[in-house]
Amino acid sequence: FMGMMQPAPYMMSCLRNMKARGLPLALCTNRSDSVLSVLAHFGMDGMFSPVMTVTHARPKPDPQGLAEIVRIWGCSPDAVVFLGDSLVDQQAASAAGVPFWSFNSPDLAAQIHVSTFKELEEIVDLMLMR
Repeated sequence: FMGMMQPAPYMMSCLRNMKARGLPLALCTNRSDSVLSVLAHFGMDGMFSPVMTVTHARPKPDPQGLAEIVRIWGCSPDAVVFLGDSLVDQQAASAAGVPFWSFNSPDLAAQIHVSTFKELEEIVDLMLMR
């Protein structure tokens, strides 16, 4: 099925630019460690640290995965942002005390709604200019 998958437009450049700016990126997913094969297939292995899967934490909406990311990064929950596209993402962020940004899901309750990775990059750039 990986041959049928394609990264969203601007996703790769957005992630590379965030990494180049020194922003840490993590992944919190309800997939198993099979997601590591997907990341490798698209040349994104090493892009996220940590990668929290259901092998390492209870599935969302449980906040355990996000709490573990916050612990590993050594910061407070309000110092990170969780970008998600589902109700369980929103619920996990709320339970973890992490600000939630909605990706292409305008019906979710979020601090910021973005519809593309290009828009996400523009918002992050504006926020970093402060």
